[in-house]
Amino acid sequence: MSPPLPAAKAKPRQFYENLYQTTPEPWNYKNRAIEIVRHDTIIGVLKSIRGKYSKILDIGCSLGQLTQKIAGLGSAIYAFDVSLLAVQKAKSLCIAGDSFHFFLARLPGVPMQTGQFDLIIASDCVHEFVPEEERIIAVREIGNLLSPEGVALFCDYMRPGSAEGFCELIRQSGLKIVRIDRMYDRVWYQFESWFKVVRGAALVKMILSSVCIAKILRYPAMLLGKYGSTHVLIVAEKLRSAHG
Repeated sequence: MSPPLPAAKAKPRQFYENLYQTTPEPWNYKNRAIEIVRHDTIIGVLKSIRGKYSKILDIGCSLGQLTQKIAGLGSAIYAFDVSLLAVQKAKSLCIAGDSFHFFLARLPGVPMQTGQFDLIIASDCVHEFVPEEERIIAVREIGNLLSPEGVALFCDYMRPGSAEGFCELIRQSGLKIVRIDRMYDRVWYQFESWFKVVRGAALVKMILSSVCIAKILRYPAMLLGKYGSTHVLIVAEKLRSAHG
C-alpha cells in the first residue's frame, strides 16, 4: 500500500530517508497502472516536441522509474532526489554506461550551473513537495537552469481547479506555457480507493497493475472536463525576451 502524499510543507531530509527505508517503493510508480500510463504519456509528449535532448535533468527522481524511461531521449541524464537512499537505489536501477549522473539535492537549491539543460522534468515535484512560499523560487530556478532553447515539463498532482493557479505561477516565473495536457486520472484514483483495504490481495494487485483498465477509465474522466484530472502536464519554455 502506498503511503499518503505528504502536504507541501518543508520536510527534513530524514523524513524521506525513513520513508525509503520503511517502504520499498513509496508511490509504486513501477506497478501502479495509472502511473505507468502517466510516465508513458510524458515520454510521448517529449518525443513529439523534440526527438533528442542533449542534456536532461530529472528533478525528484525517487527510485529512477521515470529516469530510466527517458534514457532514449538524451545522451546525458542528470537526476537527483532529497533522499540519499533513493538516489542510491535509482543509480543501481539505471545502468547505462556514463549516461546517468545521480546526485543528492533539493529544489530550490540545485547545485548546477545555469543555462545548461535542454530538458528539465519536474514530475510529482513542485506542486506536491515544494512549500507554497518557495514555489515561485523553485520554478524560476528551473527556468534559470534551462538552456536558451530548452523546455521544462511539469506534471503534478493537483486539487480540482488548482491547475490554473499553478499555470499562472509558471508564467510569473518567466516561462511561457506552450502545451497543457490533462491526464484524466481522477476516476482511476476513485476506483483504486475502493480496494484500499484489500490492496495486498493477488487479484487486486493484478487489477491495479492493468494498463488496459487504467486507459479505459480515462474515458469517463474526460466527461468531467478539467475536474476529471488529478494530474496536469504542462510544457513551458523561456520567454523570447528572456534569451533574446
